[in-house]
Amino acid sequence: MKRPGYAIAVVLDIVLLVGLVQGWLPTSSEGFREFLIIFTTMILALVLFSAIRPDRRD
Repeated sequence: MKRPGYAIAVVLDIVLLVGLVQGWLPTSSEGFREFLIIFTTMILALVLFSAIRPDRRD
């Protein structure tokens, strides 16, 4: 990874996602829990894409 901030974000996002999927984190409703899982997965994908994409310096 290019920057250490990306590694920290990925680790924290994975921990949050695992906590949501396993039910360790309390949420107000099942629909809100599903929304958080989808939202967290999208953020993780964006962070990983930003971390591994090549630089556009030509």
